[in-house]
Amino acid sequence: MIAKLLLSNGNVFEGISIGAEGTFYGEMTFDTSMAGYQEVLENPAYFGKIVVMTYPEIGNCGINKKISPSVKGLIVKNYCQNENHYLSKESLASCLKENNIIGISEIDTRKLTKIIKNSDKLTCLITTEEITEEMKNKLKSLETSTISENEIEKNSLSTSENTHKKTDIKKVLVIGSGPIVIGQAAEFD
Repeated sequence: MIAKLLLSNGNVFEGISIGAEGTFYGEMTFDTSMAGYQEVLENPAYFGKIVVMTYPEIGNCGINKKISPSVKGLIVKNYCQNENHYLSKESLASCLKENNIIGISEIDTRKLTKIIKNSDKLTCLITTEEITEEMKNKLKSLETSTISENEIEKNSLSTSENTHKKTDIKKVLVIGSGPIVIGQAAEFD
């Protein structure tokens, strides 16, 4: 199935859908990891964002456990349809569909990363439908909006195994800056 990526600066990319169907909007960021796309999907630093993977081959290890993704969308260059790892429980595409995350492959992620790096904030939409004027207008309105505190509270530090609240945090350490976070840790009571 064909999917389209429309950037708030007007650029349009066409690729292959690898996740949920429909239209999804979000702020874009990129990740330079050569491994660990499963961890990228779960990274709370990417909550509500559409992540561009700069490493060209994604999906070859599949997904090895039930995950709680925080991303809204995933953009890759080459999606490996035949995952081949002894711990794999499901393919990346089926995980994206199951968690209602849109994905698109066959995109020039190097070009896209350069566009993101040269932008203060870049929003986009990924759709499996035809792009309409209404979609373009909604995308323009998202350029100035931000994620609400309520959405952050609802999704930060809460997984099925972890029920800590923001008020429980004593110390937080983040190493790195901008869209690339090298490491992060939190200390709780």
